[in-house]
Amino acid sequence: PRLLRAWFFMAREAHSRSYGGDYSVLHADCELWPLPAWVVDELMVKPMDWFAAEHANLVTAVELAAQLGQADLCWDLAITSVTLFEARGYTDSWARTHAIALEVCRTAGDRRGEAAMWYSSGELAIFEDRLLDGRREDETALGYFDEIGDVHGRGLTLRSLAFIDRIEGQLDAALTTYENARADLQAAGDRIGEVHVLEGMAQVHLDRGDHAAAARLLDEALSAVDAENEAVIQEALETLMRGRTTLTLAHRLSSVIDCDRILVLEDGLRMGDVSTFDPAHAVPILPLSIAKIDVVRGPASIMYGPNAIGGLINILTNTVPTPSNRPFSGTASVTGNTVSDLYSGYFNGVYSNGGNAFNASLG
Repeated sequence: PRLLRAWFFMAREAHSRSYGGDYSVLHADCELWPLPAWVVDELMVKPMDWFAAEHANLVTAVELAAQLGQADLCWDLAITSVTLFEARGYTDSWARTHAIALEVCRTAGDRRGEAAMWYSSGELAIFEDRLLDGRREDETALGYFDEIGDVHGRGLTLRSLAFIDRIEGQLDAALTTYENARADLQAAGDRIGEVHVLEGMAQVHLDRGDHAAAARLLDEALSAVDAENEAVIQEALETLMRGRTTLTLAHRLSSVIDCDRILVLEDGLRMGDVSTFDPAHAVPILPLSIAKIDVVRGPASIMYGPNAIGGLINILTNTVPTPSNRPFSGTASVTGNTVSDLYSGYFNGVYSNGGNAFNASLG
């Protein structure tokens, strides 16, 4: 069915252009019918707009693939269309296509298709805050993925189970499961999936009150995103940030070049860097030095002057040390990427002696 394979190709292309690659999704091993490059480029100026315009057709294509007994096409179209269903909240279409695909996979004996549908149905349950259903469906998927040795599917499923563990307050279990998910996603080459895991691990450490560990993981997650993926992520973030006050920590100036100006203080004092005079310059704060962030909005920001009309962020660092019972304490981190990307390191140490404390930092 050439028409189905054309939709299949376009759905894959739309997902790939939305994520900067075939990340965080599973695909069947089936034949595509590629369209000419100029046609694809014209239709995919905004991939999510194409998805939205083809919403009804994609659901119909899943139904048609099921009627023709094309299990691989059916489940691949269903799971790839989740890119749209999740972004726009089309939960009815999500549930309908997956029920159809799961049944046709059972009939065809397609175990990987069954596993993919159980995993993605678990994602739907989590999206709808049905955590018990999500755990049951993810555990079913995990058994299938283990049975067939699908490392990528197992990594994605473990990521979802770790999220459920964290929401339920099982922080030790969540961290262990996240670490296993990260290993699988690294082996599968799913960079965006790995970034999601790092964000989840950072949230676990925040829940524990370990801000330094969370900052290290978020810094690693940010540095793992290349320029191509950053552009895709930035477009999605711009949509999500409309009408909201958002604090952005970025490795690249391009990530914050369109942000609205607000006053940024460090330990209650104006920073005095070049961003005071030119909004094109980023505020140089090392993420690992951050101990706490206070956000002030509304009338309370007026006391800081006219530059704070859009709000105020006061970043409290560990630059001014606090005496403690431990003679020596501190944090250290080294991050890196490919030869063409950023390498960085940071060290902050505190020496305490009675009521006095001395700080040394390098980064």
